[in-house]
Amino acid sequence: MTMFEQAAVWVVLLHAATAEAQIGSAAQRGSGTGVATSSTASGPTEAIDRFCDGLIPMTKQKARRRLFGLFQEGDISKGRWVEFKREPDLNAAVRAEHVFEIAQVWPREDGATAVSMRLTSRSGDWFHFVEYCFRADGTLARLNSTLNTFNAVDEDPEKDVGGASRRRDRYFDASGKQIKVRKRVLDLQTKRPAPTLQVMDDEEPIYETAAALPFSALLKGLRPPR
Repeated sequence: MTMFEQAAVWVVLLHAATAEAQIGSAAQRGSGTGVATSSTASGPTEAIDRFCDGLIPMTKQKARRRLFGLFQEGDISKGRWVEFKREPDLNAAVRAEHVFEIAQVWPREDGATAVSMRLTSRSGDWFHFVEYCFRADGTLARLNSTLNTFNAVDEDPEKDVGGASRRRDRYFDASGKQIKVRKRVLDLQTKRPAPTLQVMDDEEPIYETAAALPFSALLKGLRPPR
């Protein structure tokens, strides 16, 4: 379970889906077949893991959490990011199909910030969970993402595909350079490694700084609410 899931504060409508986003745990970072890694910078990444995992206690405090949603009036509306003061209000907006993108934010007094986002579409054929860990200076340290989707094909055209779960960890140094990436693809139904599956629309949004978040104007310096 990731540090954000341990907070156990995801909106009730998404409870079952959130359980799929488990790429941040130490066990998953260090084991499992079908893992593709671009670098072996273990020293720097271990330090990043210690820092980001150190935010876990903060994410357990519901009073510190801030909720944001991309509110859309209709099908063709681009929408605007708004803050929801109450979780029931966010749930109501999700039920009414006004909100499909949600962000939970936990700002710390020194500027370090944990962000958990859930992205989807009206069709509901994919869910993208992305978790960001920002340093005190606002730079991105770690990104964990899980894309659960039916938009996947197998290298064998005769093989039936019931969906895929693509899980990826990215690590960045303070200059914004990516120093390590690890990727796994699992069968969505069995949760077993499926290296021959090819996932469509594979990329997750990367925000190199907390100020680059699409709702950053609402954060007001990323200070925790009083």
